[in-house]
Amino acid sequence: MDFSRLSEGWEEELIQFRRQRHQHPENAWTEFLTTSEIIKKLEEYEIPYLFGRQVHTKGERYGVPSEEVLQACMERAVSEGADPKLVEQMRGGYTGVVGILDTGKPGPVTAMRFDIDCNDVGECQDSSHFPAREGFASMHPNLMHACGHDVHTAIGIGMARFLSLYRDQLCGTIKLIFQAAEEGARGGESMAASGLLEDVDYLFGGHVADMTSHLGEFAASTINGSISYKVDLIFKGLSAHAGMAPEKGKNALAAAASAILNLLAISRHSGGRTRVNVGACTAGPGRNVIPDYALLKAEVRGLTEELNEYMFQRMLTVSRAAAEMYDCEFSYRIMGHSIDAPCDKEMVDLAYEAAKETEGVTLMNPSHDMLGGGEDVTFMMREVQKHGGKATFMWLGCDSTAPNHNSCFSITEDVIPLTVRLFGTMVMKLNGIL
Repeated sequence: MDFSRLSEGWEEELIQFRRQRHQHPENAWTEFLTTSEIIKKLEEYEIPYLFGRQVHTKGERYGVPSEEVLQACMERAVSEGADPKLVEQMRGGYTGVVGILDTGKPGPVTAMRFDIDCNDVGECQDSSHFPAREGFASMHPNLMHACGHDVHTAIGIGMARFLSLYRDQLCGTIKLIFQAAEEGARGGESMAASGLLEDVDYLFGGHVADMTSHLGEFAASTINGSISYKVDLIFKGLSAHAGMAPEKGKNALAAAASAILNLLAISRHSGGRTRVNVGACTAGPGRNVIPDYALLKAEVRGLTEELNEYMFQRMLTVSRAAAEMYDCEFSYRIMGHSIDAPCDKEMVDLAYEAAKETEGVTLMNPSHDMLGGGEDVTFMMREVQKHGGKATFMWLGCDSTAPNHNSCFSITEDVIPLTVRLFGTMVMKLNGIL
């Protein structure tokens, strides 16, 4: 396909947009600046959009930060250049945006999904780390785009430019879904349940990674993604003087510690891949006080929904028992959730054929194992499939310096324009042009 309409310099423009997003990372439900900058680009390309409460349902938003945290992040976003009027309309953490190009001509409704949030990871500042050396490492402590969502966002902006310049050749409606809060599986269900996908005939997206693949090596679908629950485990005890009256206390930290050891000892299942992890523990005010509160941030995963449910129920059983051992109370909050959704052969075949016509794609595998990773795009895929549509989620091969979610993660930026060409070719094929 001829991409000459994109004009000279478009690749560098996307790379610079990616670097700006990398320098200003925002985690789940706080992507105020990111959403504002995406909206500016959609307006530049004359693509209408919906955002704020228009693209979410209140009941399905997991792990939304406190009002205090959200307010601080809103103020930070405005100080870094976000439009204050736009930010105000996202109050409450209603981040993310959906661009909608209606060509006015009969045709399919096609949607693409791009996640926009970052990880809770502090970025490497060593000169050997490419973003640090080039001056676009994260400005925000303990926040970093360590999973490539800045790259996905830039690909989405590239597709907005593509749609704007080729709109006279297109038919039907094309939606660009910039999803908030993918990390921790928190945002997909909310946007999927908003009604924006009810008329979608075709949905696709992808994730960058170098797991067994390199730049130019793609997979038309992903398989064996983990279904997951992200859970806060809460232990409440009774404080007391640790020296004078320890017997009057109920040690919530001890209960949590017992839970940690036994959670990691949960028997794995012969039915398939299962995982459990405790990633954080917060407890106690000081060394001479029996701690009356402990919080564990944990997750379970399973290859199927049944296996995930098995791990989840075992997690609750272990945690309740640990609390009872120390005469503490136990409760929990689900902070994120993902489900399974298969990729449709029709979309896999489409991606495979588009790859043959995309310069720079050297390999297109039919599928790629997600190797224990998970995605909440599955909520959108299942919603589309529920209404008779087709969907796939692809693997976007690139070279990187470290694994995903690592402080030294950095990728080959050429994957951005290459994926725009591939996705653009797929859109043209869905429109019957190629």
